[in-house]
Amino acid sequence: MLALRRLRSPQIAVFLKDSDPLVLADTIRAINDVPIDGARPALAAYLDEAADDLSQLQLNRLINANFREGNADCLERLFRYAVRESAPAVNREEALRCIGAWAKPHVVDPTIGLYRPLPARDERHTPLIREELAKALPNLRGPALTAGIRLASQYNVPISTDVLRNQATDDSLDAELRAAALA
Repeated sequence: MLALRRLRSPQIAVFLKDSDPLVLADTIRAINDVPIDGARPALAAYLDEAADDLSQLQLNRLINANFREGNADCLERLFRYAVRESAPAVNREEALRCIGAWAKPHVVDPTIGLYRPLPARDERHTPLIREELAKALPNLRGPALTAGIRLASQYNVPISTDVLRNQATDDSLDAELRAAALA
């Protein structure tokens, strides 16, 4: 794996199937951080099968791979991840934040803090974002729902009053999340 990293070989993607968690962690880091662009599609696809016990940073790199690939499959994958109940809330929010920045990616890669600009994307994915967000909103909970509500506002997606009412009246949520639904 280390030799393939040094060579920047896309063949490094085979180590995403490795059973050793340290090898898997180094593979995720290598593909995202070096970067190894030829292996990024495999890293992006790994988000669907990734165990939720990966570290927050590893999951953020998988989310980032989908964001950087920037195709319709990756967009749908981010929405699937955002509604995954077993996924950590902070990573689900990150997936929605990436969708919010889809058309105008920031010039700094948030996973490593380096200048790594992406070209501006056209609006061709906007209809898909609206469609997937409308399907995802009823399945979002807590902080992810708050991020989804912000995203719905950004993309002019109507939000069911039931979704907003449930968030606003859920006593188990903190006041900030409930206030976001009211707003």
